[in-house]
Amino acid sequence: VTLIPKEKSHRLRERIKRLCRRYRTGLSLHDLLRDLNWLLRGWSAFYRHAWGAKRVFCSVDYYAWWCVFRWIRKKHQHVSIRALKAMYPPSKERGVRRGQWHHEGVTLFVTGRVPLRRAGDGAAPAAGADGAHDWVGFASGTQLPRIVDPPSGRLVNANERVAPADFPVFLGRDWYGGWRAARIRTLLAGSDRHGVDDFVAMQRDTRSDYAAGLLPVLRRLPPLPGLAGRAQALLADRPGGEPGLDRPTEGRPAADELGGPGPGQRGPGQRGPEHPGSRPGAWEGDMAMDLPQPLIFNAWMRRFHDAVLTAPDLPEGLAGTRAGPEAEFTAFVLSPAGAQWCGGDCTRLLGNSLAAAMAGLASRFGPDPAAWRWGAAHQAVFAQPLLRAIPVLGGLTTARIDSPGDGGTIDRGEMAGDRGEMAGAGFDAVHGPSYRGVYDLADPDRSRFVVAPGQSGNPVSRHARDFLARWRDGGTITLGPVPDRVSATLRLVP
Repeated sequence: VTLIPKEKSHRLRERIKRLCRRYRTGLSLHDLLRDLNWLLRGWSAFYRHAWGAKRVFCSVDYYAWWCVFRWIRKKHQHVSIRALKAMYPPSKERGVRRGQWHHEGVTLFVTGRVPLRRAGDGAAPAAGADGAHDWVGFASGTQLPRIVDPPSGRLVNANERVAPADFPVFLGRDWYGGWRAARIRTLLAGSDRHGVDDFVAMQRDTRSDYAAGLLPVLRRLPPLPGLAGRAQALLADRPGGEPGLDRPTEGRPAADELGGPGPGQRGPGQRGPEHPGSRPGAWEGDMAMDLPQPLIFNAWMRRFHDAVLTAPDLPEGLAGTRAGPEAEFTAFVLSPAGAQWCGGDCTRLLGNSLAAAMAGLASRFGPDPAAWRWGAAHQAVFAQPLLRAIPVLGGLTTARIDSPGDGGTIDRGEMAGDRGEMAGAGFDAVHGPSYRGVYDLADPDRSRFVVAPGQSGNPVSRHARDFLARWRDGGTITLGPVPDRVSATLRLVP
């Protein structure tokens, strides 16, 4: 029979007591409970099968409860018991016993370890012989960014900056813009209450705030002849198709609000997704796969980005560089702060880029821009890592499907960096949410999931691609204890 030694339970009480010392009252209740839970869960998991474990666990639980209570009294020395009950109300969550300490809130932690250097930020090679740039330690835990209980009650992150520019620990030079996060916040602000279906729909949102922010600048371009002019008319999207006449009205955001960081800048500013002054019916950045505008916009911006970086009059050392994240750099160049990359005026370069991009698209998709479709060029590609380079087998084991979105939408479909020989190449979506999940913590059985391309990882299985269309169209499944239907039963016999 295995018993829990008394000295072990006494040692555990001492550790609980140390965690609840007066000098730790500067912590939040969330931090204290987190530390206690790590200790108690590990200890109870080790002794859970010991004889008499329930009696010892109850005793330890009682002791820990009173230690936390005394810690709260020390933290709020001149607050009455009634006021403390209002500050720390009992949990109403199902499965949590009455009187159990809890912390209602949300927290975002940055995990891992970040090296600390004597000098520099590691962006470029440095001489190592003198030790001037050596690592002197690591930042981790509470030294890294964290957000606890924001006033909005919501935490959003979509791969954008997680700390202010003056944060004491250097976390990186180039950051993705916050357009996707801004769109999520806009959708969350649309209602005070969201359900599982709302979050499933949110994951399928295809509006690009990045594109919507650039459109006022692009629509100021003078009318161009031929194919480029017809493409302008589609982006203007108004009867008669007169491009270049869409002047910004009062209240429309200026170009410097687009949010793209330039060289040496730390993090993009953000602007709202709605545009006062834009006309009803105008295309405002929806990356739907049955529209031609997303294809025109992305081909144009990619051609413009490359034209800026290959211009013959660039300062020495900048020609041919990638200049950080592509969308952020493009937005910066099209703002007043970045106009020097175009010699002070980007009008000529924008016009030439549009003409060249549309000529490349016409050679692939035909001469009528109105007949082009984003999904035909922007296919989500699921290639087997080992077999994709093998002739015949690579094609047989690769799944492809027309898909919406792009790198600036919540339903992300980041494109390959290879442009190919024409502007129409290189639009395949190779980076995106192959797994989606919406978790209902109040009722986990109602959580929704989908993984692409299929339930099976075996490329020759009939289930290897059975979720592909469901994933693209926003469909999900539940994984509750009782299946919706049973198509087969497997019985294991020893």
